[in-house]
Amino acid sequence: MIKVKIRKKYRNFVIPVPYAFLHFLSTILNSNLTLRMANKAIEKSGNSVKIPQLNKKDIQILIHVLSEQKGLRLLETKLKDGIEVTVTL
Repeated sequence: MIKVKIRKKYRNFVIPVPYAFLHFLSTILNSNLTLRMANKAIEKSGNSVKIPQLNKKDIQILIHVLSEQKGLRLLETKLKDGIEVTVTL
């Protein structure tokens, strides 16, 4: 489970993201339709870079390896207005 912690001056939020949701999201983001739409939007903006299609097994292996690294802090950010965002596994 990935935990996204958002800290403001007077409020704290913790958003748990299960790994099953990551599998579902990776399937949607790696679909042919999504990649075609993203590449068309990139071409309209004038860039020549394209998003390649990734192998589904490689994404699943990546999520599995990340799930074994409990407590690993992926992101820690402090904004100017005092908001802190932390993403941990």
